[in-house]
Amino acid sequence: MISSKITVAEYLLTRLKKIGVDHIFGVPGDFVLGFFNQIIKSDIKYVGTCNELNAAYAADGYARIRGIGAFSSTYGVGELSAINGVAGAFAERVPVVAITGSPALINFRTRPLLHHTLGDYLIPLRMSEKVAVASTQLVPAETAPAEIDRVLSACLAHQQPVYISLPTDVVMLKCDRPNAFVFPTPARSDPAALPRCPCQSGRLFCEYQGHPIAGRGTVFVRLLSERRRCGGTQCPGRSHETICDRIAATGGQHLQSNFGGPGKRPEEKTRFGRLLQGSNCGAPRRQWQRPGRRIIAKRNRPPG
Repeated sequence: MISSKITVAEYLLTRLKKIGVDHIFGVPGDFVLGFFNQIIKSDIKYVGTCNELNAAYAADGYARIRGIGAFSSTYGVGELSAINGVAGAFAERVPVVAITGSPALINFRTRPLLHHTLGDYLIPLRMSEKVAVASTQLVPAETAPAEIDRVLSACLAHQQPVYISLPTDVVMLKCDRPNAFVFPTPARSDPAALPRCPCQSGRLFCEYQGHPIAGRGTVFVRLLSERRRCGGTQCPGRSHETICDRIAATGGQHLQSNFGGPGKRPEEKTRFGRLLQGSNCGAPRRQWQRPGRRIIAKRNRPPG
């Protein structure tokens, strides 16, 4: 007979597997070893990296391809090494689950001088909260399932990182088995306004035909929130591709992304270009390439 209870670590891993995480990146550390032992026994594969920052970036790249990524590190020195990668995912709106193995609960109350600590045991948590859309410390075990579901739902809904602190003495505590995970409903575009977007964009383009840039047939488009996936299944939310294609089709215009736009639309598409910036580009220039008459504009950094 299957028990109605599982460990908190098993619950977290079950939920991660359900939403599309098949691999967890990380670096071993004493406060996270108990959780890593549970990963090895689960259906999720552990992928070791050279350091925690690499783990965060690996999870970021994994999420861009698979829809969501996860990494795990030890308390203090490990998670703070990874925080720059988490901040990058926060800025780029990439759903990454950061899991930290933290000291036992009694240590948070008594604050002994343990290694990797900063006196105040909540400093790493407060730092991580600034670059996470949701965060939690899984205490007590009875509320851990609801907290896990809350932060994972926020990660999927907002497409930004979340932070989970898992104390060493909570890893093996028992909690209820998970019910069916309720995926968040993605925000939908206004069905009345969406069809008008290409037409209005085309009208604006025609009005500015005399502009020195627009007159050459280039439309600059800012593309945001390009990745809306839940559990490996793409959700509505990438309608900008259709909009861009329709804008280009209205008058044969070229689409030009800004400096933060590369990767938000397949570059093999015709009539699409991107901006590149670098200090070694030489004089500002515009280069036309074929096929597709792709524009590549390069700009120097300003002096100083």
